[in-house]
Amino acid sequence: MENKWSSGRMFLLAAVGSAVGLANIWRFPYIVGVNGGGAFVLVYVASMILVTIPLLVSEIALGRRGGGDPITSMTALAAGGGLSPKWRSFGWLSLITTLTVLSFYSVISGWSLAYIPKMLAGLANKDVAHIQAEFVALTADPKAMILWHGIFMAVSVTVVAHGLQRGIEAAVRVLMPVLFASVICLAAYGAAAGDFGAAVTYLFTPDFSKLNFEAVLMAVGSAFFSASVGVGALMTYGAYLPQSVSIWWVAAWTAIIDLLVALLAGLAVFSIIFAHGLDPDGGPGLVFVALPVAFSQMPGGLIVGLIFFLLFFLASFTSAFSLLEPTVLWLTTRYRVSRTLAAWSVGIAVWVAGFATVFSFNYWKNLYPLAGMARFHESTIFNLLDVLVTNVFLPFGALTLTIFTGWRVSRLLLSDELQGAARPRLFSLWLTLVRYMVPLALVAIFLGNLL
Repeated sequence: MENKWSSGRMFLLAAVGSAVGLANIWRFPYIVGVNGGGAFVLVYVASMILVTIPLLVSEIALGRRGGGDPITSMTALAAGGGLSPKWRSFGWLSLITTLTVLSFYSVISGWSLAYIPKMLAGLANKDVAHIQAEFVALTADPKAMILWHGIFMAVSVTVVAHGLQRGIEAAVRVLMPVLFASVICLAAYGAAAGDFGAAVTYLFTPDFSKLNFEAVLMAVGSAFFSASVGVGALMTYGAYLPQSVSIWWVAAWTAIIDLLVALLAGLAVFSIIFAHGLDPDGGPGLVFVALPVAFSQMPGGLIVGLIFFLLFFLASFTSAFSLLEPTVLWLTTRYRVSRTLAAWSVGIAVWVAGFATVFSFNYWKNLYPLAGMARFHESTIFNLLDVLVTNVFLPFGALTLTIFTGWRVSRLLLSDELQGAARPRLFSLWLTLVRYMVPLALVAIFLGNLL
């Protein structure tokens, strides 16, 4: 059936494609660098196990039971359980969050596309000053950024417009193996040609003196961001999941593969960084300045650079599908418009909304909307969007989801959807985490950010 995944394996590839994105290839390495390495990774892994996996199970289960986009599913689940229709507000928040994420996500993803021809033109053979100037020139040119942002959105929309099996499934069937091969090749190259020992030490040796409360909150929030949980994307994908597929299986493997890709990307990036004496605390420009500098100093730097930016593009490309799909499905369900019209309408709206992020690097680079607040006195619109999504929208959406799942939805319904009778201990452990552990973690993020 066109409205169902052809197999559990295809759902897993799509779910991993949703989870593996900029958070793994771009954001994870630099936030690990900013927050001191191994201790941050330890908290990140614990968050994936204790918080993210339970939420993955919840979101996929609710999506399969609800059978539609987040608004449709939450409306149906609330009505079926005799609950307030206000619970569908989670669905509205989901659509707002996915489109907000995509508006800045696609701009950064456009950079990866811009760097592929730059690498082919010999960027890896240039000196440090030239490489730094290339990045400054790209971010200072709003027309170029809008163009690459638009190309990325157009390609993503084209896939989603073709539907589930002929579009998204066909794409991930080809792209995900290429993505996995790319990250493995980069990690292997880092082990052979980089300072692999230093990278392993940096990523896996905890230094708790560098771990403060803010870093802990960032680790938990980043685990949400990385796995695409709490935004309704996997709820929508779950609506297409056949009943024969185990949700426990796909949720666990989605988190495991997502984590492995992030760690492999970190090993690859830091092996290269440390081998060439570069600063791991490079911030967002780490992969667009520091890495090309390293590529210019290593044998085969052109090929390695091409593989890296191809990996960057593929990771963000497959994630874009899941961010577009909830709103596209809602439009086709609510207004009975064609999938093509819905996909292009959403894509164009996101492209225009992305101008705010584009201008944050040039026209509005000195515009700090919350300059009166000490924490945000030098935060651009892009910085604020990143913080808003990671530390507010995601945890708030996840908190709403976990309260609804743990305390409002019928336990019998959940047990039926998750085969609780066959796995009573696993079901009880999951329900306990969803009711207590997950909300505590989410409330901590909220309070930490407020204070």
